[in-house]
Parts: sequence; structure tokens; C-alpha cells
Amino acid sequence: MTDLTRVIDERFVARLADHVDGEGKLVRAIVGLTPLVDRDVVLVDGGPVLARALAADPQFSIALKAHQFIPKDLQIPAGQTVELRVHNTDPTPAEFESISLHREEVVVGGGEIRVFVGPLDAGRYEFFDDFHPETRGTLIVK
Repeated sequence: MTDLTRVIDERFVARLADHVDGEGKLVRAIVGLTPLVDRDVVLVDGGPVLARALAADPQFSIALKAHQFIPKDLQIPAGQTVELRVHNTDPTPAEFESISLHREEVVVGGGEIRVFVGPLDAGRYEFFDDFHPETRGTLIVK
């Protein structure tokens, strides 16, 4: 049996264990859940980690509506990994793509994707909908 510790999100650490189920299959299950406090130090795979270092990346939202990015220009911080949540309010699929960010991901009509970028240097990074190339936006990194 393998005993692992994994961070669920910025609020909990889970202890996982591998075991054999009733059908003889090896499965991994959560066997313990510990809430995190900002100053807690937890062991993650045997190494100490300060709980506040486990906080989620900053999140920013972009919507696709009538084949336009809203906001068209989005400012994010330099030197940090950020999570972009791209929500497609249109009924048709779109493709969030950026050559400079090396990202390309389809977002179905009415769906949402999460795109992680960075850490980035200050500058401007263009993105577009590959299915509708006239639909463009810019990440402004400061």
C-alpha cells in the first residue's frame, strides 16, 4: 500500500492510499483530509511546504460573446503564473490560441476552459480565436 499526501486546493491537504478493492483492482482513495491554516507547515510527499505557498494562482476571466473577447485587453501581473478562465457564451465552439504564449485550446459553445500562463515578462501577448481569426485580444503584462 502506497501512502501519499496531495494538496487538494489552497484549503485542504488529502492523504491518499492505494488499496485493492473487492474486485481485486488497485485503486487510490482519499483516506484523510486536513484543513490548512495560513501558517501551517505540511508534508507533501515527504517534504515540508508552507501552506500559504500552496495558494492558487491568481485568476482572470475572459468571455467570448458574439465572437468578441471581453475584455479585449486584459492586464495581468508579470513574473507570476496566472490562470485564465475563458468562458464561451456563444453557442458555437471557439479556439483560444496564442502563438506567443504557446497555447491552443478549444472551448465548446457554452463551455469554459482554464489556461495557465506564465510567469511572463512585461509586454503584450496577443491571443485570438482560430475559428474566427478576426476575434483578437491582448494580455498586457506589467
